[in-house]
Amino acid sequence: MFPISYISFPLTLLLFIDRDLASLFYPYIVFQSVFGIVVLLFLMFSRDARHLFKQIFPYSASNTNVLIHNKTMFYVINILFKTVLLFIWPVNLTYDAFMYSTILLLSYFVLYGTMHFLHDACDQTVTINADVQED
Repeated sequence: MFPISYISFPLTLLLFIDRDLASLFYPYIVFQSVFGIVVLLFLMFSRDARHLFKQIFPYSASNTNVLIHNKTMFYVINILFKTVLLFIWPVNLTYDAFMYSTILLLSYFVLYGTMHFLHDACDQTVTINADVQED
C-alpha cells in the first residue's frame, strides 16, 4: 500500500482546477504535511525508522533503489513540497472542510486495512497451495 501523503498529489491538481473545492481538504493537507515532515526527518536520520516504514509501506517510492539513488535528496525535496503545500493551500477551517478531510482519512484507512487483509489472505492461499503441491 502507498503512504497517505500520496493522496496530496491529485489534490494538488485539484488546487489548480478548483481552489474552493481544494480548500475543503485544508485540514487533511495540514495533517499530512506536518506529520509527513516529521516522518521524513525520522527516515532521513534513523535506519530503524526506514526499516519500519518499508514494512508498513512496501510500495512507497522511497523504498525503491532503482528510481531513487540519493534518498536524502528525495526526502529533502518531499519536505520542501510539503512545506510549499502548507503555504499555498487556501485556508478553510469550516465544519465541511473537517468533514471532507475526515472522510478522506477514514477512506484511506479502510482501503489500507482492506489491502492488508487481501494481501495476507493471498499469502495464506499461496502457502496452502504450496503445502498441497508438496504432498
